[in-house]
Amino acid sequence: MLVLRCADLKKTRDFYSSLGLKFVKEQHGNSLVHYACNLDGVIFELYPASHSLPVENSRLGFACSNFTELSEYMRADIKQRNGNDYFVVIDPDGRKVEVYNV
Repeated sequence: MLVLRCADLKKTRDFYSSLGLKFVKEQHGNSLVHYACNLDGVIFELYPASHSLPVENSRLGFACSNFTELSEYMRADIKQRNGNDYFVVIDPDGRKVEVYNV
């Protein structure tokens, strides 16, 4: 499981949705409303940040089949590493996200 705390939950959900992730709105009992996505058995959740649970600056990476469209949409500079195309963008909370071409 990977949980990200987000300053603006909707913006962050929209950002990751543009990478092809499909989120479901959830709330467990009295917990906070959040969004969850199952990535081949890994649960990826977006929760609102709070004073006690602030935004963390982690780096994430995704392999996407619509790489060229995404790089144009996000106005990203494509780079190469070990013969593989990738770009790095910043999500709405300042986390670096690497996107790789499949």
